[in-house]
Amino acid sequence: MSFFPQPPSSTAGQVTASLRQDHDIIKKVLKATDACIKLLKEGKEIPPAILLDTVDFITNFIDRCHHAKEEQGLFPALEATGMPRENSVIGTMLREHEEARKIAEHIKNAVESHIQDKSEESRSKIIQYCEAYVNHIDRHILKEDTRLFIIAERRLKGKENDVKKMVDSVEIEKVGGAEGRKQYEENADRFLSSVRQLGSSNN
Repeated sequence: MSFFPQPPSSTAGQVTASLRQDHDIIKKVLKATDACIKLLKEGKEIPPAILLDTVDFITNFIDRCHHAKEEQGLFPALEATGMPRENSVIGTMLREHEEARKIAEHIKNAVESHIQDKSEESRSKIIQYCEAYVNHIDRHILKEDTRLFIIAERRLKGKENDVKKMVDSVEIEKVGGAEGRKQYEENADRFLSSVRQLGSSNN
């Protein structure tokens, strides 16, 4: 797993600024989730609150907010420039979003089972699906940062305000706007810190 850094600032722009900021938050949670995987592989128990926080972030921030900002904001704006949905980077991203949702559902089910039974089977499933999710989203972010967003900045030049309004309206609907987004950012920092402390206490 790489947790690819942001591209140089010279490649960034206002059209995708909010989405790039989301990626910074998401990468923190990927790091925390990867740390959880390592602890679970070592036979350590993860507190239910941390497992549930993982599910909440994956479901409500990554999918319902971040992916929705792309699907309901950025992608329609790109399509309006003549970019086709199929046989393009849009279609690729949509398929990857759907795959992420499927893996996330498996994580949710595995976490719920493990909180109930603490079995090795449910532990194994959490490890399996969290690894798959982290690797999938890590690769997905790289494609967006180095391909999709660069295309978007070029094709949507001069339409920054229109795209921002579309993306912001989705964020308001899904998480309550800037304040809700800030809360998820704080949660990501707390999540990463809690998992690191958990790892330290288990050494």
